[in-house]
Amino acid sequence: MGWNVLKDYFIASLKFRVALASAVLVAIVISPLLFTYSNTSLLVNYWTSIEQLIFSLIMLPEAIILFVAAIKESLIFRIFCFVMFLMVMVWACHYIPVLGIYRGWVYVAQLMFIFGFLAWLHVSDEKGLEWVYYLKLLSLIGTCVYFFYVYLGADLLEWRRNIKGHPPLYRHLRHMNYDLAFLIGLSAWMIFRGRIAHYLAFPIFFILGFLTLWTGGRGQWVALLAFLVLSFMNRSFRANLKKYMVIPFGLFSGGLALVLSGETHILFNSLTRSAADATINRISSGRLSIWSRSIEALDGSWLFGAGPDAFIRLGVMGSNIVQPHNFVVQFLLEFGVIGSLAIFLIFGYLLFKCLKIVIGRSSSLADVVLAALVISIPVFSVFDGLFYHIMPLSMFLMVSAYFFLPFADRNLNCKHL
Repeated sequence: MGWNVLKDYFIASLKFRVALASAVLVAIVISPLLFTYSNTSLLVNYWTSIEQLIFSLIMLPEAIILFVAAIKESLIFRIFCFVMFLMVMVWACHYIPVLGIYRGWVYVAQLMFIFGFLAWLHVSDEKGLEWVYYLKLLSLIGTCVYFFYVYLGADLLEWRRNIKGHPPLYRHLRHMNYDLAFLIGLSAWMIFRGRIAHYLAFPIFFILGFLTLWTGGRGQWVALLAFLVLSFMNRSFRANLKKYMVIPFGLFSGGLALVLSGETHILFNSLTRSAADATINRISSGRLSIWSRSIEALDGSWLFGAGPDAFIRLGVMGSNIVQPHNFVVQFLLEFGVIGSLAIFLIFGYLLFKCLKIVIGRSSSLADVVLAALVISIPVFSVFDGLFYHIMPLSMFLMVSAYFFLPFADRNLNCKHL
């Protein structure tokens, strides 16, 4: 009797909870960017993870249903959960205070958030991801307006000297590349879904093309190349590309406008560094040195890792570098070989699922470009810390959740609101 009353309460409160969760989701998408104005990366991750926990608690009844269903239906997920539980026990035996470390809460939040967001996405009738896209696009446009305002009042030489390493927002300009990578893929997805008119598509891709070259983010260029190659692997995409030439035309026009504007110092610096006769370590901005020192720091922790934020706690670099700029090295350092294999098992399942969509003859063009985007993000993460920073990590989880909507639909009986 008591359970039925509780169940009726949760059903009756669903509409209110979804509205409340939607408001919190606005903060999750937009606030990390605002936090970068005066907070370190650790604090940005921490405060945003608190928002994710609040969101997950609001959608908790549905999230629990999906979590239990995933345990029952997926051997891969059962293995993952068992290994993660084992990891926490091993860390506790080594006196690693998981929940006493900011990143410990970040990881707890991600596991809860993915199921909470999937439940929210199910109730929002698949339009939730479009809503997330609009929020992200508006936040980027607002950032550009703010950047231009600062640019007008700044000394030109000082602006060019500081903009890459100390922009007004994002903490580092390469963090803008994370948003650009997602927005290019999601904008293409929206066009193929018929949600963006062609007259709006051109200015959107013009801005994205301009910023992609202006920021000089070589990691994003590699991810964009992977995204394009994957999309072209689909026969239907190749056959229908002429109908959507506004996408490459907008990107090219934006890039050309950047070259003509004269604000090319970041771009040419990136190109010069890549083409110069220098060591691979210098070309990669010291990445090889960071990766090798991270692997050395594993020492006796190679099997189960050294726990959350091991890069900082072990003092791998002893400077303001807080993560190894490579998701494989990051997971090895934190979770060791055992934990990393469990994580990569989940990754492998997701990427294989997306690859089947990319090469599938019956896949919709919208699904093809979204699947290509999901695959391209780990490519980007080989060269940068997308899975360390909460902004791109949250976006990756939300985009990936879209492909698990059939699972949510099977296990939830919520009415679409």
